This record gives sequence, C-alpha cells and structure tokens, in this order.
Amino acid sequence: MHTMRRLRVISLCVVSSIVMAACSSSPSPGALAGKSAGTVLRLALRDARAAGSMHFSIQTKGGVQQDAIGEISSQGGEAVMTSSNGVTRILVMGKTGYIESDAMDLQAGMGLSVTAAAANANKWITLTSAAAAFPQLANSVSFTSTLDEFTPGGKLSLAVSTIAGHTVGLIEGTGTATQAVTSYEVEMAVTTTSPVLPLAGGVRISANGKTVTQAAIFDQWGKRVTVKPPTGAVPLADIAPK
Repeated sequence: MHTMRRLRVISLCVVSSIVMAACSSSPSPGALAGKSAGTVLRLALRDARAAGSMHFSIQTKGGVQQDAIGEISSQGGEAVMTSSNGVTRILVMGKTGYIESDAMDLQAGMGLSVTAAAANANKWITLTSAAAAFPQLANSVSFTSTLDEFTPGGKLSLAVSTIAGHTVGLIEGTGTATQAVTSYEVEMAVTTTSPVLPLAGGVRISANGKTVTQAAIFDQWGKRVTVKPPTGAVPLADIAPK
C-alpha cells in the first residue's frame, strides 16, 4: 500500500524550511555537554520512550509525494496521509485497525478485488490483528517504527547548532536499506535541555539516479493520545476474498 510506506528523509539544514530556518554554529550544548553522539542518541530515544506519545508531521518528496500527520503512542494512534492519489486515514487501537482509503490502496494493501475495492473506497474498513494486512497498517502509526526510521546508525557525529534561534543537537549517521542504494543519510535533531527529546528527523536516499527525501517534525511529547473508533466500519473479513 503505497500511502502506508513512509520513507524518512533529509539534512536538517535542508529540512529547515519545514522545521525552522537557517543554521548557525557555536551555541551552548546545554544538557548535551561532554556527551558523545551515541550517548545523546540513546538519551533521546530513552526520554522519547519515557514520554510514550507524540504528534508527528512528515513530508515526503521524490518518487513518492506525500504529507502525513498524526498522533501516536505505544498503544496505537491515528494518521492522515495525503498524496496525489487521495487521502488515507488510519486508526489503530491495540489489536484492531481501521482504514479509509481510495480503491487503489484498498486493492493493493487490503487484498480486495477490483469490485470490492471500488464499492468500499473512502469508507471505513476494520480489521483485526489476525488479518495479513494488519502489521503493515499498524506500522503506519507505530511509535517505535516511526522513531526507528529517523534514528541514524553507523558512524555517528554530533553538532550543536542554532536553527532560527533554537539550539538543537544534530546527530548524523546512515540508514540500512534492503535494496542497493547509492547513499542513505539519516539525521535527528534533539533538544539540548532535559528531557532530551527528538524535535525533527530527516533521511535522504539516493538510488538509480533518483533521490527521495523526507522531513519529519516531532512535538507534543507525552500528550495523551485518544483514538475514537469510527462508526459503521465494515469488517475486512466480510469483503475480502475467501
């Protein structure tokens, strides 16, 4: 399901048009003083998990053009993804998921026939964790996977910079691709005050002469996420091929 695949992307000073503004150097490191890039990253991920919930906004550019916003916690969440194909809404509550999307996504992601996908386009469909499509659906609003995709790996570096008057720690590294790529750069911006929390993330993936970038903003850490199930949702089991 193409609207459920969220590549993450960019360099944070390139992402600055979404996050804040131009970067400058030599600000005070605050709570990051004396810490290595690896230590700061582990601290940010620890404090993020302790917060337990967040709001996110992700913009993808390149082969896939998509904007996604949502709120997620370790128990589930919801997201709205907008692309040239239309709007997809996803809710996950524990072991139950809901999706409202166009016929193309329903056919590709939910395994519906052309007829069933057309009949149920832009209507709420519900499925349980027993459905083959559930893991992909849940991953779209997963607290852990969202952070993982913006978590740099490999050889890490740390720089403390000022972006539009805000001091941030920029952790740079690489990502791991399942297919051959020319480059896979990952960055995460974190606060320099305690608790140390992710503010933004970026990934730039280049392969076969093309580049896909995605910028993420994270905020509202620790805010309670309340997901209300839609009414009148049709069970996927009732419309999926037997």
